[in-house]
Amino acid sequence: MSDELENRLRRANPVASDATVHPADGPGAAILRRTIMSTDDEMLTGLRSGAEPPLWRRPVVLGVVGAAAAAAVVITVVAVTSDDAVVPTAATTVTYDLGGSGAVMSSCVPFADLEPMAGAAALTGTVVSIDGDLVVLDVDRWYAGGDADQVVLRGTPDTVSLDGVEFVVGEDYLVTAADGVVQPCGMSGPASPELEQAYDQWYG
Repeated sequence: MSDELENRLRRANPVASDATVHPADGPGAAILRRTIMSTDDEMLTGLRSGAEPPLWRRPVVLGVVGAAAAAAVVITVVAVTSDDAVVPTAATTVTYDLGGSGAVMSSCVPFADLEPMAGAAALTGTVVSIDGDLVVLDVDRWYAGGDADQVVLRGTPDTVSLDGVEFVVGEDYLVTAADGVVQPCGMSGPASPELEQAYDQWYG
């Protein structure tokens, strides 16, 4: 081998020319293997015990922890959104007309002889608003013939009352209606123990 070729080979060899090369089955190689394995074991033990890993390993560990935390945040947001999601529903409404009271009241029979018409609706509710000839009640209970959340009573141009009794916001009323018209003669009016008892008998 020429001197020039030998020099080129030495420059390409990563092992220095004066370095000691141990045989693979020699005692030096065995010591080197034990040192490498011991270093890996100490590193794993340190990670399990909470010790900080070497700097060159930290980005990998932090990356894994960060990914797990991000996944936990996503799962939590989805779960909370799924559990607390509220779908708003519009209140159902039914409208009844208020008949005139003058001529009707003059033809009323005694209250004890009154009977509701077949298929009549009956409810108790609280007046929540009065707007012109419209009175809106939040229904507290349906005795018969309905399940709407609100009832709108529509008055006439000359009066918005029940047999001459004016509506008051916040007050409770018992209302019975047949064929879309509120029944007069005291069958509908402000809530009272006597009228509640009559409704229990009529619609119980």
